[in-house]
Amino acid sequence: MFDIGLPELVLVGVVVLLLFGPQKLPEIARSLGKGMQKIKKAQMEFQREMNSVKEEMKVQEDDLE
Repeated sequence: MFDIGLPELVLVGVVVLLLFGPQKLPEIARSLGKGMQKIKKAQMEFQREMNSVKEEMKVQEDDLE
């Protein structure tokens, strides 16, 4: 998805460490994890809804034939 390699991740980690300090790092990581979890859940719900609509349209199309 993102073309991020190890050097970029290390750079981001150093910047975050400098900005927030080592005490805030676990809290930030937890917040990011929860945010990513919510995004993934929303994506799955959206995909499920799209599949449902797709199936419904297919059924209606079959009824027309």
